[in-house]
Amino acid sequence: MNSIEVVVNMAQDDDVRSMASFVQKANEYDSSIYIQVDDKKINAKSIMGMISLGILKDKRIRILVEGEDEETAAEEILSYLNKDR
Repeated sequence: MNSIEVVVNMAQDDDVRSMASFVQKANEYDSSIYIQVDDKKINAKSIMGMISLGILKDKRIRILVEGEDEETAAEEILSYLNKDR
């Protein structure tokens, strides 16, 4: 299992659109991908789950990736999150 800790860097007014884009990215992989915020853990491939977390700018989150393509998925998701949009 790969575990990545990142700080959310998305504009407040763009959070739903950004989350939808992230869900699409997560769905490109066969691995299970979860987002953990404090004591909540949700499936990153679920738009409703992502919205329910209410992730705000500058919030520290943990991304958990497990499966056949976990290394590739973890690397590419981290790269995706770090690119300027």
